[in-house]
Amino acid sequence: MFSINDYVKFHNGKRTVNGTVTKVEGDDVTIFECPGSCYKVNRYNVSDVKPELHNTKLVYESDDVMIGREERTGRTYIYELDNDGETWNPGRYVEFDRSRNEWVSEHTRPNVFFTTHDEIATYWRQNMMLTKGPAKGSQEWIDSMMNNLLPEGQSLTHAGLYTMEDLVIANKLVRSGKTIRR
Repeated sequence: MFSINDYVKFHNGKRTVNGTVTKVEGDDVTIFECPGSCYKVNRYNVSDVKPELHNTKLVYESDDVMIGREERTGRTYIYELDNDGETWNPGRYVEFDRSRNEWVSEHTRPNVFFTTHDEIATYWRQNMMLTKGPAKGSQEWIDSMMNNLLPEGQSLTHAGLYTMEDLVIANKLVRSGKTIRR
């Protein structure tokens, strides 16, 4: 659900409109883009805009996780380093629960509570970040792709012997409706 002052976006024809929520009535959200441009939109067509790292106050920093607080909404966003090693992508956010004096993640059930930024970063690393898979084209990747094409309950008997050409042939066979046996 959206609240007044949330920064949101929706698609209006060929363009994406970013704006601030000024009114919420049932399923309708009124969004202010700029003077003279207000839109009344069904909430199911609206999504949050996650702030870029430079638009937040940095409160935690490490090699793989950064945490920044967006002053306007009070949300604390978790950022993780992209595969390119340069771009920080915003992930989920946690909000500070003053009654408990803790941050809460309402994206999980049951809700998860944290008392420090270190706890947030550790939880994020252990539960939310994807580990890098094998490099595309490597022998491990080829064997993994070949295993995916086998019927359930079967696995490769000769791992490490297949090539990209074998994978291409196997994909063609599966697409044509044939079953691959090991």
